[in-house]
Amino acid sequence: MNDVESVRVNEKAEKESFQLLRNNLLNRWVENRIDEEQLKDKLGFFQIDLRQYGSFQTAVIHWTDLHEPEISESEKQFRSFAIHNSLEEALRVEGKGLCFLNADKQIVCIFMGPSGEGASFTDNNIRWLQEKAQHISSRLKTPFYAAMGSVSVNVQTVHCSYKDAVRVLHVLPLTGPSLCVDSHYSDEAIGGLPSLTEREMIISSLMSGGSEQWTVSFDVDFRWAGLQDDPISAAKYVAAKWIVLIRQTVQQLKLHSQDPFLEADLYSRLSGKHNLPEVKLYLQSILQRLEKTIHQHIHRKRNPLVDELVSYIHKHFDQEMSLQMLAHKMNVNNIYLGRLFKEELGMLFSDYVTHGGS
Repeated sequence: MNDVESVRVNEKAEKESFQLLRNNLLNRWVENRIDEEQLKDKLGFFQIDLRQYGSFQTAVIHWTDLHEPEISESEKQFRSFAIHNSLEEALRVEGKGLCFLNADKQIVCIFMGPSGEGASFTDNNIRWLQEKAQHISSRLKTPFYAAMGSVSVNVQTVHCSYKDAVRVLHVLPLTGPSLCVDSHYSDEAIGGLPSLTEREMIISSLMSGGSEQWTVSFDVDFRWAGLQDDPISAAKYVAAKWIVLIRQTVQQLKLHSQDPFLEADLYSRLSGKHNLPEVKLYLQSILQRLEKTIHQHIHRKRNPLVDELVSYIHKHFDQEMSLQMLAHKMNVNNIYLGRLFKEELGMLFSDYVTHGGS
């Protein structure tokens, strides 16, 4: 190898190492595994300054045709890097945000803009993605599906937007990709429909028997669906979002063995419904079944440490608290207590406190 080739090899290795570090940092950001000060400090190394931005929105992009056979690893790598490089360059040139790959080789875009843009921020991002999807799909002969998360107004809640986008991506086999880039069906554009994060809080309220919350939200969803031009498609759209949360709840609480019905392919049964009342009745039966199963789950004998912790949270919900502080009070290791809490209740201590012990 001559000197010129050696320099090129070294430059390529340095670039790949730099890209890997950047990807790792951005993944930690959207997965909420880094605090704000650390994030801003480390982003400075990559010459990324967040101080001028007050609106953030995440999109997760997938590139496998829903109807094509399994593709090879080399094809997956080509598609992910080709789309990633195109979007990264466009976002950089237009000053719209950042782009990176997550662990599943899906492309993640973080759109960034000034404060107070509201629904116009979402509309602009959707239009931008639609244009890029058309261009990239025709040029690379590659499918392009984008799922948008909710708008976050500060750095530390970007993970909520990312989590929303990942969930929307999970319903693509049922809804089809158009619904994920169509402002007519986005939660921001609808106005009045519960967001994915709000539905998550409603599902978690079942932990304490709060069926009234999901009943009200459920009715709002289907009232909206009945007013749309295509009520059955709209009903299946909102039902699919509920099913994503139901499946996650089943997984988190490890409910599979308690109710085999909840292990079934809920999507395929939903696709067989032919009118809005059928969809509504079907989803209602799933939620009622889930509520009953959760009730049985939480009334089984629990570890006394978890009971003591839950009791403290409910009595002092209006006070500042941390797992470390309570573990010290109870004279136990905070890591052990956190793991025990997650195993017993199916959610993190911090999420339980955030939702008001619901």
